[in-house]
Amino acid sequence: MNSFVILEKAPEVGGTWWYNKYPGCACDIPSHLYSFSFCPKYDWSKVYPTQPEILQYLKDVTQKYQLYPHIRFNRPVQDASWDGQWRVRTATGELYVSQFLVLGVGALHVPSYPMGHNQFVGRMVHTGEWDPTIDLKDKTVAFVGSGASAVQAVPEVAKTAKQVYVFQRTASWVSEKKDGAYGRLFSWALKWVPGVRQLLRWFYYWRGELFFRLVFTPTQPKTNRDDIEGKLTQRIHDEVKDKSLWDDLTPKYMVGCKRVLISNDYYKSFNEPNVKFIPRHVDSFGDHSVTSKGEKYDVDVVVCATGFKVGRGLQFVHGKDGKDMEEQWNDCQAAHHGITVPNFPNAFILLGPGTALGHNSVVWMIEVQLSYIIQLMTHMRKAGHAVCEVKNDVWAKSVAENQKGLENKVWQRNIGGCNSWYQNKQGKLYTLWRGQTFSYWWTCRTPRFNDFYFA
Repeated sequence: MNSFVILEKAPEVGGTWWYNKYPGCACDIPSHLYSFSFCPKYDWSKVYPTQPEILQYLKDVTQKYQLYPHIRFNRPVQDASWDGQWRVRTATGELYVSQFLVLGVGALHVPSYPMGHNQFVGRMVHTGEWDPTIDLKDKTVAFVGSGASAVQAVPEVAKTAKQVYVFQRTASWVSEKKDGAYGRLFSWALKWVPGVRQLLRWFYYWRGELFFRLVFTPTQPKTNRDDIEGKLTQRIHDEVKDKSLWDDLTPKYMVGCKRVLISNDYYKSFNEPNVKFIPRHVDSFGDHSVTSKGEKYDVDVVVCATGFKVGRGLQFVHGKDGKDMEEQWNDCQAAHHGITVPNFPNAFILLGPGTALGHNSVVWMIEVQLSYIIQLMTHMRKAGHAVCEVKNDVWAKSVAENQKGLENKVWQRNIGGCNSWYQNKQGKLYTLWRGQTFSYWWTCRTPRFNDFYFA
């Protein structure tokens, strides 16, 4: 397939790894698993890859497969509408007409800012839109939020900032980061000794699948969960000197209800004299201050580690009836195997609703989805079809099956005891795959062509 174009809103490839450049930014999936099966990198520097190394890897893949000539950078898509073909308009005024539309926008790319943030006239930056030119040396910095990006960024910022305030709304379970550099000899073996790299990749893969069994299904022996939570709680006691912080740093929900984070220095940063932990959310912003529970904190910079507006990036896609995808979903996104949606012919989603993970590599999921999409396109070409659309009853059954599989999982609000981005406002899970990743591969290994209308 040579007749394709990739529209990219950023000035370079990388997606989340181009936008997220905050201090300490790294992946929580091991490098040899967080990479394409068809394009291994033998010389990853360490177990958990950092943002610059992942970004360079993606650039290298793009170069190797000669994709750069097909990419149009700085082209945010403004509208994509179906009229027998897909007509895609960019914010820069170009019109592209195509038979197929593959949506690789991701679920976590529209930053969410706290209410009233525009009242702050000092420097404000979101971890998902980091400005590398920002200078935090000798500044007083407020972190609003204490999730995945804050756990990585706080220890790094504390090294140069004069004062760091960390405002926590909800505690996170934080596990040890079993990281380390790969030596030359090991990297050599990965490249030249048959089977070594694949064994390492499979080790990390099955370790993640075991984590799923131990943590995400509360019907597993309670001793497993108690043991894990006990060890994670003990880490807080071992690493945080101020006992008065222990209770506030300990989550009040089951481990796994939210993503388990990894860090070796987040808890220890609260022992530093220039880091103050504040177990409350920010109520309001002043010109150069933030206020929490009536207490005002003067700050130079606000770092919003407040996550993203989950899945709010497909309003620009309009189907057969003119409705956009978000409008059709009506606050509860759903797709057949996370890939296809009725009324949107020849449109395919990567990492769509119902395919997010909390335990393993989404790169695996993307490869499974691409194989599924390519098989559909190949079938259409061979059969002489121009249009493919999932049947409504098939879509409904697929969504119901995923919902049924999620009923007994720890992510449910009434089981795990937490609110998370996995749920919509009503508490319904819609983002996650119900089982282990090999079950997703089995489900999507070959499309059932009877599930679709062809024309």
